[in-house]
Amino acid sequence: MYKKCLIIIFIVLITINVYALDLTLEQSIDLTLQNNSSIKLFRERVKEADYLVAQARSAFFPSITGQASFTKLDQVPYISFPPEMYEGLPPEMTDLFPDKIEMGKDENWLAKLTVQQPLFAGFKILNSYRISKLNKEVENLDYISTKNEIVYYTKMGYFNLLKANYFYEIAEQSQKQMKAHLEDLEYMFEEGLLAKNDLLKARVRLSRVDQLVQQAIHAKKLAHASLCILMGIDDTEDLNLTDSLTIEDYSNSQEDAVNTAIDNRPELMQLDLAEKIAQKNITMKSMAFFPNLVLIYNYNYQKPNRELQNEWYDSWDATLAMQWNIWDWTRSIYALKQAKSQKRQVLYSRESLNDQVSLQVKQAYLALEEASISVEITQDEVEQAQENFRVTQEKFDEGMATNTELLDAHSDLTRAKFDHLNTLADYNISLAELLYYLGITHE
Repeated sequence: MYKKCLIIIFIVLITINVYALDLTLEQSIDLTLQNNSSIKLFRERVKEADYLVAQARSAFFPSITGQASFTKLDQVPYISFPPEMYEGLPPEMTDLFPDKIEMGKDENWLAKLTVQQPLFAGFKILNSYRISKLNKEVENLDYISTKNEIVYYTKMGYFNLLKANYFYEIAEQSQKQMKAHLEDLEYMFEEGLLAKNDLLKARVRLSRVDQLVQQAIHAKKLAHASLCILMGIDDTEDLNLTDSLTIEDYSNSQEDAVNTAIDNRPELMQLDLAEKIAQKNITMKSMAFFPNLVLIYNYNYQKPNRELQNEWYDSWDATLAMQWNIWDWTRSIYALKQAKSQKRQVLYSRESLNDQVSLQVKQAYLALEEASISVEITQDEVEQAQENFRVTQEKFDEGMATNTELLDAHSDLTRAKFDHLNTLADYNISLAELLYYLGITHE
């Protein structure tokens, strides 16, 4: 029976491992870029901008429209001839003239094809096309910026889940050590070798460790759910993170980091494009003082014909039309001034964002340096705490150290491990943040 239970447990464990999703950091990023809704949204916005470019380009070419109509008149227009017009004429001649002449038919059919070609529009069409291409570049940079941000959040989610997993391992290991120590103390208490107060202290310490384990479990669940949401997968999926928290050196100077950010940040490039768009808009507004010239050609197929016979006939006409805004109560002038003001706003925004980017990079760079130093310090603390716990354990076994000293040594070791874990996670997150602020795009 015991062997059967072991076999069943082994099969369950194998099944769990088979269905666990092994994930490196790069694989988690790839999943996020494939499934994340924000990424999909901005991809569609880039496509939309591409369609707008095609629309703007079509304005260079002639437009062709068709029209068809049927009109039924209640009464055909006519010219009447009053009797006074025939006074003095012999009766036999007046009979030759009608009382009225109809000027059409009561049923009128028309099929019309119109071709319209703008010849000059004050360079509005050209500038609109150029602006649409610049807007496409802006949308593409917006996509890159969002992509960089999502990649950063994915890295942070991955590292937070690694941190939570390690946190749980440390807490669980501490719990096992405390339980084993408590069993020894209970045996010593039963043999009369330990005071009850020392036993109670150990039980209190174990309760605290149990709380840490519960906190670690909750932290794992939360970090797991956050990462799954970013990657666009079900949060019931079991994840097995195969990467670890390591130290990856960043060797560039702070000045080089700032210069890299100034050159690469998509937000700054967007404002550079916004300046160009603003200049194109100024050009368009200034061209409002020029006339618009358009050529219109119509081909008509209609009934009745020119002789008012109930027959079809075709005809054509061509029109060269010009429209000129001569006076609009200075509306065009103020529109031009508005466009110039918008360009100045873009330039001020560029200066402000440039300062913000520099400050972000400097803060992230200093945070990375601080995290790197903290990793070294906490690593020394772990080594010292481990040695202290080992020596205290040996002394306790030999009766040369008290139970309180051993409990303190155990707590110091657990705290040192937690501190080192936090600094390792902080370092990796700080490096990911610095790379994000540098505008380095994930390929």
